[in-house]
Amino acid sequence: MNKHFVFVFLVSLLAISCKRERHPVPEVFVDAYIPLNIPSSLPLMSPGGAIYHEGGYKGLIIYRRMLSNSSDDFAAYDRACPNDWERTCGRINISNDMQFGYCGCDTAQYLLYDGSAVGDNQSVPLKFYRVQFLGNTLRVFN
Repeated sequence: MNKHFVFVFLVSLLAISCKRERHPVPEVFVDAYIPLNIPSSLPLMSPGGAIYHEGGYKGLIIYRRMLSNSSDDFAAYDRACPNDWERTCGRINISNDMQFGYCGCDTAQYLLYDGSAVGDNQSVPLKFYRVQFLGNTLRVFN
């Protein structure tokens, strides 16, 4: 009986310590298919290219990374600013060089390569979604 109690206690303690912190942008269902062989997806044909797509809480940003010379390396983020998601201006815009996303409400910037915040005033990264490469189509989902 004592061993059973210790086991349950340790498992409970482990479950509590592994609790993931929730992202401030609200959870929404995402399951978007993006064809790569249409003109609007042309920027995704080369590394460092990015596009906007509908879906997510305030829209999606799809970014072509190409890590380790892999042709199927894409990242997808929600366009909602992590710190201002509830405000009308709280939408991420892509910089002209397609390397950064910036919030419309303030000076917050995010690296599109991995979604991390740039500068010391931001700590929450962009909300990311999973991406599956299906040949001529990307699937973005959570």
